[in-house]
Amino acid sequence: MLYARLNRNISKIFLIVGCQSFILAYVIERIFALERGLSILEMQYILIIYSTTSLILEVPFGVLADKWKKKYVLSLGIFFCCFEFFISIYAYSFTVFSLAFLLAAIGGSLKSGIMDSILFETLKGIKRESEFEKFKGYVNLLKYMTSGIAGIVGGYVAYYYGLEYSYWFSLFGLILAALVSLTLYEPVALSNKPTEDEGSKLNSFILHIMTSVKIVRSKPGLFQVMIYGSIIGAILYGQLHEMSSIIYPDIGIPLSHFGYISLTITLFGGLAGVWAYKVREKLGYVTTFGMILGISIISIYLYSEATMWWHVVYLVVAIFMMELVSPLTAGYVHHRIEDQYRVTISSLDSFLINALTILVSLLFGYVAEQWSIYVAYKMMAMILMVYGVFIVMLKIKSRVRGGASSVRQGV
Repeated sequence: MLYARLNRNISKIFLIVGCQSFILAYVIERIFALERGLSILEMQYILIIYSTTSLILEVPFGVLADKWKKKYVLSLGIFFCCFEFFISIYAYSFTVFSLAFLLAAIGGSLKSGIMDSILFETLKGIKRESEFEKFKGYVNLLKYMTSGIAGIVGGYVAYYYGLEYSYWFSLFGLILAALVSLTLYEPVALSNKPTEDEGSKLNSFILHIMTSVKIVRSKPGLFQVMIYGSIIGAILYGQLHEMSSIIYPDIGIPLSHFGYISLTITLFGGLAGVWAYKVREKLGYVTTFGMILGISIISIYLYSEATMWWHVVYLVVAIFMMELVSPLTAGYVHHRIEDQYRVTISSLDSFLINALTILVSLLFGYVAEQWSIYVAYKMMAMILMVYGVFIVMLKIKSRVRGGASSVRQGV
């Protein structure tokens, strides 16, 4: 009975991911904002508002999910995400757009890390947790395939009927995903929630966070992997994935074709998620992460030099690299943490991403406003290159210290 319920969980997870990925508005989101009078810098301010709200709420909501039913928090989070599209339909100013994204950030913070946690605990319940990265890859493939198809539909709907219709149709999938989330099975034995001690709920809340931080600090390499994923996420997702469509008209891509570009990007991104665990098994974490970083730097720089429509291939390569990272960092983290702190530690991971996204967004927006978005992308490539050099220097320093220690022991 338990095994059957957990197996059904997997199907429901795929259904939820598919429903909440069928968003027609994402492909024309930046063009929609430009048409409503927002500048690139104001878009960055809105992303900063989103990231700051997430920064504040990620960890508390993570604790809430660990202590309460994960499926309730997930459903509530998906419902809040509806406000991003409903309010944006009536938005004609920076203030109203900010409100839409503020509520969306609350939704994103509520559901952050929960899907991965439920998936891992479900696989653990049927003795298949070693396949987490593979299932995570398939989830990502479904997410991006659905998103890509929605992008094509959204592009045509926006072109023939108006941008607002893409926003209206985006609400249906989210509402269905919120309802399906309520049917997920969460056995008490797997959730393994800690009981309240004699202290107050506030003390228990703080203790839960402090214990989660200690777990991260006590696991070798865990924090470094979280930082790596955060930097990749802040630049490749926060800026390249989110803002890249602004360049499309400049290089000859019409609005009606935005969806085809989106489908191509998401298809390759989804395939990257499926192949990620195979690449890691063959090359190992260190080599894989190094390869991803190097190719990302080259791809972003080449995209910053884009002048023709086919130069979008550099964007596709960069997103492909980004999507290799997600299953690997998530798997690395979830294999090394306990069930009762799973969502909270995932939220700490998201906290790092949002903190770095705020800093990167400020820099990106300022450079784009002062010079151009092309120069801003060159700056992103430079940041990744500096980070890569820093990692190499730390590695060399560590080996030198290790060698010196061996010499002293030999003497």
